[in-house]
Amino acid sequence: MHTEGCIDDLGKDPPNGVTDPEGFKESNWFDNDEFWWSETATDWAYSVTWEGVKVEDHPMYTPVHRYARNIIVSLDHWMRGWVDWNIVLDQDGGPNHVGNFCGAPIMIDTKKQYVYYTPIYYVLAQFSRTIRPGDRAVQTEFLNPGADLYSCATLNAHGLLSVQILNTSLKPMDYKLQIGESFAELIIPANAVQTVRVELPEDCLR
Repeated sequence: MHTEGCIDDLGKDPPNGVTDPEGFKESNWFDNDEFWWSETATDWAYSVTWEGVKVEDHPMYTPVHRYARNIIVSLDHWMRGWVDWNIVLDQDGGPNHVGNFCGAPIMIDTKKQYVYYTPIYYVLAQFSRTIRPGDRAVQTEFLNPGADLYSCATLNAHGLLSVQILNTSLKPMDYKLQIGESFAELIIPANAVQTVRVELPEDCLR
């Protein structure tokens, strides 16, 4: 069970030892979908010089990709549930008693009473509609693995297979979805999350 998924440390001033202070501090994430699809988010250890921290493990990242990739890859490795740390926060990413302001699926301007549904809200909504309690994880495999495509699959009791595909590249990608001896040629748009649903025949469920 995964817990505390989040986009952390939004807009935080860089601590001592950060080599890229401008990149470390995000801005303009509220009511701005572009931020969530751009590689402009950082975490607590981005570009630090602290002893024992591997900087290559803390690169800039795309918030939507972090959420979708974490869920997809984890499900493909038999995760049974995924819990967001903060489902609703204010426009600053709080309240937070230690100043670790975060992004959330839903963010609210408390002064204007304006509700902003961030792009990760719609990613979670898509997964929640197509991956339901009681579904079973089905292992997926890339015959020609690459760094830009990720996938997982789940099967419900009625034989409906839901395949989740994430394309983290900035170009559309052609791919083939193969189930047994059958396959379909498909395309996923650039920078996208896609769900493909297939009704499996009974002989595939035995």
